[in-house]
Amino acid sequence: MVYLIFFTIASVEMFLDHSYVDYTSFIVVGGVTLLVATIVTIGGVEIKRRGYH
Repeated sequence: MVYLIFFTIASVEMFLDHSYVDYTSFIVVGGVTLLVATIVTIGGVEIKRRGYH
C-alpha cells in the first residue's frame, strides 16, 4: 500500500514536470519508490517493536 502511494505521487509529479523521458524513467521511479516504501515499512515495524506510539 505504501508503495502505491509513493509511486503515484512520484509519477504524477514527474508527469507534471514533463520529466518522463521514456520507459526507463518509469522503471527507475518504480525502483526508487519501492526502496523508499521498504525503508518506511521497516522503520514503522521497528518503531512498533520498540513500543513507541
